[in-house]
Amino acid sequence: MTDILETVKPFIVANMIGLLIGIERERSQSPKRTTMGVRTFSLLALLGCLTATVQNTLVAAVITLFTLFGILLGYYRATQSELEDVQKVGLTTEFAAGLVFGLGYIAPQAPLLSAILACIILLILSSRETLHKFSRKTLQPDEIKATILILFILFGILPFLPNRIIDPYGLFNPQRVGVLVAIISVLQFTGYVAIRIFGHRMGIALTGFFGGLVSSTLMFIQLPKLYGASPAKLRPCIAGATLATVASLLQATIILYTVSATLAQSLLPVLGCMILVGGLSSLLILKNGHNHQALELAESPLELRSVLTRAAILTLFLIFVGVVNHILGNQGVEVTSFLGGLFDLRSITFADVNLYSAQKIDFQAAQLAVLYAIIASIISKLALLGVLNRNRLGLSASLFILLMLGCGILGYVLMNINLL
Repeated sequence: MTDILETVKPFIVANMIGLLIGIERERSQSPKRTTMGVRTFSLLALLGCLTATVQNTLVAAVITLFTLFGILLGYYRATQSELEDVQKVGLTTEFAAGLVFGLGYIAPQAPLLSAILACIILLILSSRETLHKFSRKTLQPDEIKATILILFILFGILPFLPNRIIDPYGLFNPQRVGVLVAIISVLQFTGYVAIRIFGHRMGIALTGFFGGLVSSTLMFIQLPKLYGASPAKLRPCIAGATLATVASLLQATIILYTVSATLAQSLLPVLGCMILVGGLSSLLILKNGHNHQALELAESPLELRSVLTRAAILTLFLIFVGVVNHILGNQGVEVTSFLGGLFDLRSITFADVNLYSAQKIDFQAAQLAVLYAIIASIISKLALLGVLNRNRLGLSASLFILLMLGCGILGYVLMNINLL
């Protein structure tokens, strides 16, 4: 009995796949187009499953050619029956039919994979209007270019970068820098897309978080324009500033884990406390608060100039920190980290952790260097709030950011007395 069930199981899976996709296709097609429907799709899936079960290469080739001929014949008949409107006859149904035959073919060897792929195909087919609207109206040319650029970085550049140290100080690994640039680019693009898609529905607070992924400094600069001394916007603006700080700390955490998981885990009590307190504080701030209208932060999702500038900044930080360490030792690195943290937490964090990874500074010096960079980053945000927001927003947001810093210091103290 068990053997029979195992034999029949792939055919049941294939038949269900054919039925579901066939139903979707029959409901989506024009009433005049009746060449492929539920029955055809079910038979194609079963035929694919039967072809795989036979396990004969010649038979499989003949059946596949026969199936392909039948699909092409169906398309020919569809175009002939709709000559007056032939431009509206696409190939979606024919491609779906070929995929159903293929899913039936792999069902005996991988029924779960076949079912998962069928669900993905159904999702694509049933989202026709949404996908067309997204590609034609929602998606902008700059966003397409940004996507292509990120894919080019990931698959056209990174695999070919040398994975070795090439500078005399033993710091610069081109592939490691490329990976970091790719991570930052993806995070910034994610923030831009989130703001672009969700907009006002997401509200000021979450826009502040995603804006922090794009640029936390720009987020703090734009904050007073949005607030406009409006009491209704006070709470979401405070939450936006707090979450932008959380976003920059998350980026620093990701950078640490990318280069040295050991160093990242040692600093997790500090970073974790700050991120957790910032997130919880934002939730409390937003409770019963007014939270509409989104920040306009980024004009472009990603530009080639921006990517090259970011790579150049990372390289300069690496060289600068390496030279300072060579001349002044650990104390020089700590001073450099503090000064670098005032301007770019991501780059100086990467430079510090890379220095530790290359065994140019010891573990404790690397910890302190990163901590100084984080403190400097917090100070720069407080300075922006103090200069640009001399009002309730600046005071309140500063208090919550100071609370995050205090919790981070507490985490560091507990970490050093071995309570964590």
